[in-house]
Amino acid sequence: MKRLCFIMMMLVAVSSFAQQKEDRRKPIKERAGMNMTAEEKAILKSKRLTLDLDLTEHQQKEFQKLYTERAKDRAKMREEMKDAAEDGKLKEEAFERMNTRLDKEIAFQQAMLEILSKEQYELWKTTKRIEQHKKRMAFKDHHRDFRDKHKNPK
Repeated sequence: MKRLCFIMMMLVAVSSFAQQKEDRRKPIKERAGMNMTAEEKAILKSKRLTLDLDLTEHQQKEFQKLYTERAKDRAKMREEMKDAAEDGKLKEEAFERMNTRLDKEIAFQQAMLEILSKEQYELWKTTKRIEQHKKRMAFKDHHRDFRDKHKNPK
């Protein structure tokens, strides 16, 4: 009887550890904002910037137009990347893609400089740097988790 209880306890303990852990990150398709249109994303982004930078109504509308164009352009670029990946032309067109992306980023910053006042622009640049740093750190943690999860035993 004692052996049976011991065996049952061991089976319960082993089976509880054998359960798969639920991944703490949501799959990409389930993340918030993945199914939003460019206009919806632009509205939310402009409102977020209005809260952070105290934008006027005119500035908010100008930014909303600018961000809508940017979101549509990014969606178009995403589709082009998928097509290039299917054709196997990713490496050949890498320089052109990076060059056009950087040109668009420079144009976006120039437009932001025209829309925002000098103080607002400086605050926008610092918050943008902080957000980029947070994204990099989250990405770094993701890779660390992936490496730990897939280590090869020696």
